[in-house]
Amino acid sequence: MTKFKDRYVLAEGYPLVKGLGPARNDPHTELIMETEQLVGNRVHLNWPDELWDKDLPKYRLVLERVE
Repeated sequence: MTKFKDRYVLAEGYPLVKGLGPARNDPHTELIMETEQLVGNRVHLNWPDELWDKDLPKYRLVLERVE
C-alpha cells in the first residue's frame, strides 16, 4: 500500500478564483472555497501531511459537484 491516496478531497464549498485574471491579461493564481455562494466564510483546506513530501506524484485538481 502506498502512502499517497488516489484521490483527496481538500474542501467542499463554492469555488472562487483570485488573481488579476483576463482583464489584466494575466492568469488567475489562486482558488478559494467559500462556505456560501459568492459571499461567505472561506473553507479551510484539509491538507494531509504527506502532500508536503518531496516524492509527491503529480496530481490534477478536480472539482466535483456536491449534491
